Amino acid sequence: MPVVKSVFFLSMMHDTILFLIVYTTGMAGLYAASKAGQESLRNDLAKGNSKSFRQFVVSLPSLKCNIGGKNFVDELTPLVMLDFCINQTLALLLVN
Repeated sequence: MPVVKSVFFLSMMHDTILFLIVYTTGMAGLYAASKAGQESLRNDLAKGNSKSFRQFVVSLPSLKCNIGGKNFVDELTPLVMLDFCINQTLALLLVN
């Protein structure tokens, strides 16, 4: 039985590292960069241009990556998902 728990723990750790740290952190970085670029565009380009261009720049949404259904990734999503996975993995390991 300890071998099964060890294999399960290692597989959960691998999935957590691969999905949460690599994928969702990359998606959160994309969202943050999009948001920062949008703010930069609003501050720099929208001041000296026409009213219609300023309205267009203000109406641009940030890029959001979909992770299933209607769930989107923002800056804190990787931390929330990491907390959930660690709690569930520890709960499963402590169950005898």
